[in-house]
Amino acid sequence: MNLKRNTHKLKKLLKEITSGAIAQIEEPIVFAGFKKNWEELIHQTINELSFSRCIKDIFWGIHGLHLIIQNKCPESLENMRLEFRKLLTRKRLNLPFVIKYENFDYITESTRLSSREDKFIFELTKLFSKYLTTKDEEKKKELRTILEDEVSKITKNPEELFLEIEKDEKIQESAKKWGDTPNLKSLVSRKIRDFYIKSIYEYVTEKKGKAWKKLPAGWTMESLKSFWKSLGGDFYSCVEKISDTDITDPKAFCASLSRKLFGEVI
Repeated sequence: MNLKRNTHKLKKLLKEITSGAIAQIEEPIVFAGFKKNWEELIHQTINELSFSRCIKDIFWGIHGLHLIIQNKCPESLENMRLEFRKLLTRKRLNLPFVIKYENFDYITESTRLSSREDKFIFELTKLFSKYLTTKDEEKKKELRTILEDEVSKITKNPEELFLEIEKDEKIQESAKKWGDTPNLKSLVSRKIRDFYIKSIYEYVTEKKGKAWKKLPAGWTMESLKSFWKSLGGDFYSCVEKISDTDITDPKAFCASLSRKLFGEVI
């Protein structure tokens, strides 16, 4: 069995699916020595996932395979993404996919965060962990003020993230029983990461912030690259700096700029 040839065949098939050329695969495909109906292969893969009980629906969309997850399921989107990717890798299937809650989408190709973003989430996690475990009311108020300022960098309504964290039973139980531990930080970090990706979803999926069609008068791609570097060289840094200007939608501006230079939001 020529694995390389069949891998090429699968990728070609996926390209047709994601471009919207075909909505459904009916013919059997041969991959890694097994002849199976495409839909059967996918369902078999999904049934091996620990969160398969949470899956409400499965369908093909323009971004690939869509897994619709029930909102009541407690698993982190990040954990789901990693588990599904790991299983597909083990099966040698390079599938584009979307994990979708009923309230928003989470696209795997859009979850690559910059080192600056990771550092921001790390620092925010430490602050939240202290905030959740401190018993000193004055210190708690002080931390709350600092947190609100930091969270306002990623959302106009910081209270949303506070509510997400404060209503999470696992986080509250860990904070109450064990205090400021690595386990608490891990739970909080996943929650912040999911919230952050949700906040930039429209921009990384081209719902907003499409690439500039024309450069500003007198600009070249080289001058655009220099401008991008002066803004920090990544989406988060750009948004942070542009937020201090008169531009009404810094996220859309930075997404457009990044997409013009690199073809994607980085």
